Amino acid sequence: MSKQLLANLGTAWDRQDVDAVLECFSANGTYHDVMGDYPLGKTYRGHAEIRKALISTFSAFPGARLLPVGEPIFGPDGKAASEWLFEYKDANDQMAQLRGCDFFVINDGKVEVKNAYMKSYATPDAGARNSAAGAQPK
Repeated sequence: MSKQLLANLGTAWDRQDVDAVLECFSANGTYHDVMGDYPLGKTYRGHAEIRKALISTFSAFPGARLLPVGEPIFGPDGKAASEWLFEYKDANDQMAQLRGCDFFVINDGKVEVKNAYMKSYATPDAGARNSAAGAQPK
């Protein structure tokens, strides 16, 4: 079921469990990261590329948490959306939060596409919290 798939994906991401995250993606799945030079952010295709992206992200944000906000929304043709809160410690060892959402295409019980988006904060201290400007991991 798609709801269980997204729950498993969220739990695996929160645990920073690369193998469990990859189990949720199809072999040729696509992940569009929140950051990158392309209109969709940096794009990773297939388990090998997604693995490298996950290892890099999890290494940059050790102990970070990905917490669901509300329940996922499911639409037709395997489309789904979910909101999340990303909690991490910044370079000053202070807790910081980023809020975002993912849009998914799910096919045959696996994620075919995960397209991630994140809020861009317009406050004076946004530099420590705004991934679009370069989040400051610990």
